[in-house]
Amino acid sequence: MQIQGKEQQVLLYLIEMIKNNHYIAGDKFVSEQWIKKELNVSLVTIRKAFAFLVDSGVIIKSQGKIAVLASDYETRLYRMKTSLSEVRSLTIGLIFPETLEFFPKVIKGIEQEALLYNCKLNFALNMTHDLETIALDNFFASKVDGIIISPVRHFKVKNYVRLRASGIPFVMIGNPPAQIIGDSVYSNDVFSSYDATNVLLERGCVSVVEVTYTRLDKYTSTERYRGFESALAEYGLDAKQFLFDFDQEGEDRRFVEFLLQSRGKIGVLLTDDLSASTVYSLIKKAGKKIGDSVLVIGYNNTRICDKLEVPLTAINLHWGEIGRQAMKLLYQQISDDGNIQRGDYATHLIVNCNIFLWTHSQGEKFFLSHR
Repeated sequence: MQIQGKEQQVLLYLIEMIKNNHYIAGDKFVSEQWIKKELNVSLVTIRKAFAFLVDSGVIIKSQGKIAVLASDYETRLYRMKTSLSEVRSLTIGLIFPETLEFFPKVIKGIEQEALLYNCKLNFALNMTHDLETIALDNFFASKVDGIIISPVRHFKVKNYVRLRASGIPFVMIGNPPAQIIGDSVYSNDVFSSYDATNVLLERGCVSVVEVTYTRLDKYTSTERYRGFESALAEYGLDAKQFLFDFDQEGEDRRFVEFLLQSRGKIGVLLTDDLSASTVYSLIKKAGKKIGDSVLVIGYNNTRICDKLEVPLTAINLHWGEIGRQAMKLLYQQISDDGNIQRGDYATHLIVNCNIFLWTHSQGEKFFLSHR
């Protein structure tokens, strides 16, 4: 039985999974449906890979029964690997600026897709421009096959020029500045904040305000405000923003005064979930009730969302999907054998967001998909 292309990539993924999970003979193997969900490939492709494992005697599967590992699966697995046509293992350099909650999610998505393409990953952090430069130097010297980079804010054009000149395929995580031309994957903050503001307005809020804070980087804050402002303009409403500095109390008082003076249902868009506990306490201080007189939507859908007194409705950015799409886009460049001509264009993949919406009256959670 010949196996190649996508089927071979799935097969290599299954081989690595068997090796890394320390199965013993007779253990149940994962289902085809589980693999489909994990890798987002067709059942036809998965069944061809499974059939190869069955034909090779690695797993035993009869009609309608769950596959189990054969008694001598380790020996058969070794023989099968050596009989497969050799697939060159690719080395991909990853450069990320931080280890915040969402970056591990992006990296996990990259790792899942990298297994599918038989890629090895090398990691580097670039919290500063100097570290970014060092990381690029190391990857250039080791001649990696491709680079996925989430540039430091205000990405140095010098590093970008060096990256382009190296000839190494690369993909950026995040929306790059206009002067930087390169493939990138990101979630559009303008779209997501626009959608979230519309959700608040559609649910009867007569006024909507944005709460941000000084520690949020200026670029992100500006993008999220643009979407918020655009949605309000369509309703003929003015945009009002509260800029919190958690070391000062002046803006806190102004926010409480706004809540006390407002009539009708109020909508609050948080630019980050981390400010939720502070905002909740201020709403309570003003004698307002979340889910009744005040509706709140957060940003990033972090673990804090479900732990608050009233679970927080939040914009969910698909970080794992961003990672998977970045790896897929990079592999497309590499597999073209260097024939891609990088001109004055770039592929920008915008990964859509969901809003995790709570219906407070029924205490029921459901998904509201946008874009």
